[in-house]
Amino acid sequence: MISKPESKARPAAAASAQAALDALELKSGTAGTIVDPTVQAGQRVSSGQPLFTVADFSRWVVKTDNLTELQVVDLKIGQKVEVMLDALPDVTLSGEVSQINRRYEEKRGDITYTVTVVLSQSQAALRWGMTAAVKFLP
Repeated sequence: MISKPESKARPAAAASAQAALDALELKSGTAGTIVDPTVQAGQRVSSGQPLFTVADFSRWVVKTDNLTELQVVDLKIGQKVEVMLDALPDVTLSGEVSQINRRYEEKRGDITYTVTVVLSQSQAALRWGMTAAVKFLP
């Protein structure tokens, strides 16, 4: 039995259709959890429009921005800290300084610096934006 040769256009059309579908898939360059979506399924979006935030809840960061120039000079990267949260008064979390901004900010006439602390432990009740007090250990 003689059969008609397979058209080369069919695999090319399938590859083109698959590429079009792949272009519709959103991918993040960062692993994490999608939070704060700003669009709904099926909604049209513009190029460059933020659609959601990807959060990495495996590592919590606390930023304190009220250290004066007199305080910040005594801090070091890797310095141990204790963090107490207003919402969890019976919990003290440990961490360490991961960054000390070199650039100042002026707030109400004071020169202040932002210090970033990475927590070495987590707590299920932690939420973004919670108020924290940071105690820098010697």
